[in-house]
Amino acid sequence: MRCLQNLLGSDVVTRTEMDTKSRALESIASGEQLYDPTLGYYSIEVLQGILADKGKHVQRVDIQKLEASYFEPVIAMNPDFVGYIVALGVGLKHYVAIRYSAGTYTIIDSLGSTMPVSLDALSLFQRRHDQQVYCSQHAADMKPVVAVLAVAESPFVEYTIMHDTWSLPPPPARFLLSSIKRLLQPPYLKSTVRKIGRAAPVVREWWEHFKQRRQSPHEDCLPFLKQLVSSKPTYSILVTMNELQTVIECSELADFLHELRKMGWISDKSDFMFEQDGNMIYECETEGSFEECGIHVHRDDPNNSIRIVQNGATQASVGGFYKLYCSIAGECIDNKYNAYSVRDGNGVVHVIYKQTVESVEKM
Repeated sequence: MRCLQNLLGSDVVTRTEMDTKSRALESIASGEQLYDPTLGYYSIEVLQGILADKGKHVQRVDIQKLEASYFEPVIAMNPDFVGYIVALGVGLKHYVAIRYSAGTYTIIDSLGSTMPVSLDALSLFQRRHDQQVYCSQHAADMKPVVAVLAVAESPFVEYTIMHDTWSLPPPPARFLLSSIKRLLQPPYLKSTVRKIGRAAPVVREWWEHFKQRRQSPHEDCLPFLKQLVSSKPTYSILVTMNELQTVIECSELADFLHELRKMGWISDKSDFMFEQDGNMIYECETEGSFEECGIHVHRDDPNNSIRIVQNGATQASVGGFYKLYCSIAGECIDNKYNAYSVRDGNGVVHVIYKQTVESVEKM
């Protein structure tokens, strides 16, 4: 009861409600005891039933099947996620509440343990050398986790899709999570909208409803979702820009560009180019492929490397004095009195004012 109150507020439940729920569940539990009056301990099924009665959505997490690198970020994708209820201990069990807020977790233990109060996502539910999962990596955290309930005000759709489309070997966590995020969170990629438009009616109907109100997909949707989020070959592409460096897990060019835009590394409002193996790649169409764009990628190839080159003009600061050098090669398609129009090898037409031209060489 204290754990529920710590997570959701002191008025969420009373002792009478807990006792009534435990007796109701025991009556259909084939004699299994769900409440120990001596210890004041309720089984986790009682807590789960109380939360359901209060209109909360509860997701039991399979911590033996899923690593935290998969389930923690996908649980946190739920915009109405509140936190976790965690059962600790091997013999005598105990509950703690873990509240969630903007990527940070706060452990609230009614017994006043010496565990850290606040921790980040990377230290939550990690497996130690003894193969047991613990709430944190703090030295005082000595009770292993035996059960985890995630609590939210709306269904855990992202977790449902990940869990029900799970396959071995699983795709990289970063790729799987980004695939689920692109499917369920706007702005939606044109390629995703197009694929769903060609899917079965049950898939299209679920997706249209989901955009208005969160609801879990019907089981008939799962074959399509599994194919969409986890069956495509994935690439690990090393991307550098100036002094920055990152690795993007993706399967298509559209995914690759989407991730770079989301990070703010590229923008439709500024000119950029890609450089790979000394070759400059001037234009990448979202609807195309890596090969059509001229980018060479291979699955699980650590040598995949692409450098983002911003428009050279951005190197000059307003108010400064510079010499700017530029070379354009291509077909002259117009010769006006004050400017040339030149189409380069990629089909891009450049207008060059004659007063800026130092020399013209015939190729």
